[in-house]
Amino acid sequence: MAQIHEVKNFQDFENVIASLADLKVPVFAEFYGAHDSSGKSWCPDCVKAEPVVEKVMKTSAPGDAHFLHVSVGEKAEWRDPGCPFRTDSRLKLTCIPTLMQWGTSRKLLEEDCADEKKVLEFISN
Repeated sequence: MAQIHEVKNFQDFENVIASLADLKVPVFAEFYGAHDSSGKSWCPDCVKAEPVVEKVMKTSAPGDAHFLHVSVGEKAEWRDPGCPFRTDSRLKLTCIPTLMQWGTSRKLLEEDCADEKKVLEFISN
């Protein structure tokens, strides 16, 4: 099972990525809209994708992999063109949910993140 990291904001994301920099293991990150007090994301596509991605990462990811579950913030933060998740040259996110393999250009976007078969294929390649 992949080691799971709950990442609450961009600074946390940078800190976790820096801590994993020297490891030669697969790192996957799912970016989603922040959860409200009931634990549900404001992003409807994220609500559909999160349980699928989490299940696949827990049951099928390589044992040495790391999985970052990354909040991009509240709706207003995400919609801001200056949002660091949008502007960071390593990420350049255009939509959520996005599942990416760190250090590569590989991404799985929006409704594809809710398709278990596509998520399995993504982490297997």
